[in-house]
Amino acid sequence: MRQQRYQAVKDIATSSERLNSLVDNILKLSEVSSSEYELKPTLVNMSDLLDKSIKLCKKLYLDDKNLEFLIDIDEDVFANCDAPCIASTFNNLIINAIQYSKEGETKISLKNIDEEVEFVIKDQGIGIPKQELFDIFGAFVVSSKTRTPAGGRGVGLALCKRVMELHGGDIIADSNGKKGATFTFTILVSYSPKQ
Repeated sequence: MRQQRYQAVKDIATSSERLNSLVDNILKLSEVSSSEYELKPTLVNMSDLLDKSIKLCKKLYLDDKNLEFLIDIDEDVFANCDAPCIASTFNNLIINAIQYSKEGETKISLKNIDEEVEFVIKDQGIGIPKQELFDIFGAFVVSSKTRTPAGGRGVGLALCKRVMELHGGDIIADSNGKKGATFTFTILVSYSPKQ
């Protein structure tokens, strides 16, 4: 009986965190979509930021899934960026990889390449139909593979896209349509918003 109560409390707490995440995404997407929105860039250690995001997302979303995380993060990758926006982007991409994978490997890398920072996450989940690889970044658009009561809400990737646009960066998705998906984003190390 005690174990059941503990599990119930744990499930409620996890569901609450996930609902908060969805609400935060909707509010953030509304905020950054405003023509008057301005980034608040500072010099950010993206390596540390990503490490925190991975730990948080695994704690809240991994549950009992048998997923192996292969992490390849360069030390002290710095960029001039808006930390909360980039953290939100990390979180959304990691959460998606966890949610749409039942097993297998999830590879995450963060690299300093010339004057850019490159983040890549590759999962072995349900995949994305090739014809939908561009459309999934639209607000409230979800892949045909995730149109279920437990599926996506079409907010997270739209937010990621908008954050990249604000940073002068780019985000792309790739999948063979059958299994697995790869998301890659790049931003300039020394980007500064246009005045």
